[in-house]
Amino acid sequence: MTEPDLELIEQPLQPPDEMPERQLWGAALRLFLDDAMSHHKGIKRKAIAAEMEQAYQDLRHAGPQTRRLCAMTGHDADILAEAFRRWCDMA
Repeated sequence: MTEPDLELIEQPLQPPDEMPERQLWGAALRLFLDDAMSHHKGIKRKAIAAEMEQAYQDLRHAGPQTRRLCAMTGHDADILAEAFRRWCDMA
């Protein structure tokens, strides 16, 4: 496995191409990351707290939601999960 890139967590994800469907999936992944990061920081967002915690747990363990979103955006779920865990350790 390659070294996780913390920029995956800290910068907006850009789809690898300009197809509208990929842009939509990229936006969904960005919201998923925002919910997980907000939960870790204890920030209240529009999302329901249970959904934010679910995003956090799923992302930490490269769960089914993370894998689906990554498959649709061309990202590696395991690398993204590792980068997120590293980000959590540093935050």
